[in-house]
Amino acid sequence: MKQASRYLLIATLGLSFSGCATNKSLTTDAAYEQYPLVAELNRKLEKAREDDLAVLSPEYFESSSKTYSEALEQAVANNPKATNTANESLSALNQANQNATVARDLLEDVIKVRNKARAANAQSINPDAYAEAEDEFLTLTRYIEEGKIEKAKAGRADAIRAYTHIELAALKDTTMNRGLV
Repeated sequence: MKQASRYLLIATLGLSFSGCATNKSLTTDAAYEQYPLVAELNRKLEKAREDDLAVLSPEYFESSSKTYSEALEQAVANNPKATNTANESLSALNQANQNATVARDLLEDVIKVRNKARAANAQSINPDAYAEAEDEFLTLTRYIEEGKIEKAKAGRADAIRAYTHIELAALKDTTMNRGLV
């Protein structure tokens, strides 16, 4: 009788564990297929990265990215909450896009000199000064996110000076190094 109870206990535990194993997780591709909103969000976030939303609207982009990670985890776990989480992320990403539109307009001149500094390889030639200029730029874009448009406008001249200075230093360094070769 004891042996029969032991077998019954083992069989019950085995069925319990196998019952838990039937709730399978999905591959990422299968999750995207099962939860198309998560797949759409992934595509939109990739485009947002290409469009520099990480610097044009850093807070909302970061929020959207984190929420996307949660949505993907839920989708891979085949959890229906993935759709709601993806909607939250899309909402943050839409706000990031709106902020980026304002930033591109309001900070157009800053963005131009920033791009020139990057083209001159200033981030490699003078990384400390470039990091300071980037911090200044991020402060301006955060002001835009917070609705502090006047503060963002007021900081444009300093950001332009910072990027122009490091661009010129990078060009000078490059020119001097070419002359030495």
